[in-house]
Amino acid sequence: DRPAQSWQLTEQGGLTSASLDADAEHVVVGTVMHGGSLWRLSDEARLHDWNHSEENFSLFVATAITAGGRLAATAERNSIAAWQVETGRPVGIWKTEGGVRKLALSAKGRWLMAGLFDGVASLVDLQQGRSIGRIRHGHVLNAVVIDDAGEFAVTGSDDGKVQVWDLADATELHAWEYPSAVTAMALAPDGVRIFIARAHGKGEIRDLNSGRVLAEIGLDRTTIVSARF
Repeated sequence: DRPAQSWQLTEQGGLTSASLDADAEHVVVGTVMHGGSLWRLSDEARLHDWNHSEENFSLFVATAITAGGRLAATAERNSIAAWQVETGRPVGIWKTEGGVRKLALSAKGRWLMAGLFDGVASLVDLQQGRSIGRIRHGHVLNAVVIDDAGEFAVTGSDDGKVQVWDLADATELHAWEYPSAVTAMALAPDGVRIFIARAHGKGEIRDLNSGRVLAEIGLDRTTIVSARF
């Protein structure tokens, strides 16, 4: 099929990351040569340019944007930042250890979580403007998601383990194990169903409350790397 819409986002080089808000109004991108930027899809306008320092273009390995399009987040390998979509101003920039792999923002903009290569999830409370802790998982975190209400987060790792965390006190609520690495996750807006993909196997939709598998998607020897409800 032909694309419904396309436009040039970079002068040279390509994209390193991109995230759409739930209403498809904005997209935040990281580029190879020009740092990060926020675009409005309706008129293809570049609204803001974002970098973690004034001296250099940032190479963003991950991006995220809230469901309502109010806040966006960007990550270099060893730093994460949150930004106001309306004004383009930074909410804050925080250093990380362990190398950022994935980012997640809660819908209301309370929480920012970074999944790291060292098997740790780094959590920032954006209301307080400070990093509040590190949740130890054990292996490279390939996927992190936060529910819309900002009550819990889910992490998926290279060793096939999925863990559900209470954000109030960073305690584990549920856990499941798969025979291969978790490659992608997506949380439904109802906060009950979660899609989990693994390397070389079918993806599953689970009920987070009961743990029951509701459906399977894909083929036995495929690897799904991205998903969205």
